[in-house]
Amino acid sequence: MKKRDALIRRLSKHIDKIIIAASYCILFLFLLTLTPGILYQEKLVREGIWQEYREIKNDKFNVMYALNTGDNKPLIRAPAGNELLAVDGFKSTINVNGTENRSFWNHTFRNVEEESSIVHHNMILENYQLMQTTTLQEEAVVIDYRIKSTGGGDNFDLTLNLWHRYQEFSLLKIDNTYINDNYREENQGENQPELKYVVWIQTNPQPDNIENSPYWASLEYHFDNLAVEEVWEDPIITITVSYLLLEEAPNVRKAPRD
Repeated sequence: MKKRDALIRRLSKHIDKIIIAASYCILFLFLLTLTPGILYQEKLVREGIWQEYREIKNDKFNVMYALNTGDNKPLIRAPAGNELLAVDGFKSTINVNGTENRSFWNHTFRNVEEESSIVHHNMILENYQLMQTTTLQEEAVVIDYRIKSTGGGDNFDLTLNLWHRYQEFSLLKIDNTYINDNYREENQGENQPELKYVVWIQTNPQPDNIENSPYWASLEYHFDNLAVEEVWEDPIITITVSYLLLEEAPNVRKAPRD
């Protein structure tokens, strides 16, 4: 008993040091468990991919939604990792009844749900709800948009301006229009990388306006007097994305522009 009492008295005299030492040990162990994840997160940030995302993929495409940034809504890549096309959620906007443009990212509620081959991106603001659904097919990626009312009211006008980013090695096609074909032929120099991919975007309905600059395509859709729906109806827009290697389509460079 005397030995135990003496030990207790000795420990009580140094209890503060013991607590500090134990705290440092716990902190050290905690940092050891976090370090691999932090290093991996930094790697993803450097590569432009945040660790929180939803992903679906097959042999042709890798489709990724970043959750905590307005970019990559979604990002479509080739299996090797080359970026084919991305919907920019900062630049893509929604306008209802002539109000201010609101970007995908600036809605009060954004939710991304992932299934085996489908990703739903849900955006809510005031009295409407816009659903962007990306479906991975065997040879294509299909992105469609649906809208419904969450607060009732009269019919409304809607304008969607969808900004698509694509890489210099991709040849973008929207319906029958080669978007960057002339730019590539006139400006591609010896030091620029050779194009590897042909990328198609087939839209339904045909966009009212296509604005193009190198590596960007903006599709504008305007709808007058849309009926108020409280349940999801058929898509108002369907965009189909597919691609081929250029060597699989050797004549595509000389294809006529509409």
